[in-house]
Amino acid sequence: MTDDEREYSLGLECRRKGDWQGAMNHFLEALSINPESPAKGALEMITEILDFYNKDIYNP
Repeated sequence: MTDDEREYSLGLECRRKGDWQGAMNHFLEALSINPESPAKGALEMITEILDFYNKDIYNP
């Protein structure tokens, strides 16, 4: 297993546990090692989830 694959796997494990920050850190590390890593898609997904909000919920 290469270093970027190991970081990607650690990121997936953190994501399963609900540790979003840990997952993002591992995915970013995987991308710094290999820019073509599947961590790119996983990081984009986490970013979309964390950036999502519904204004109607906050301002009824």
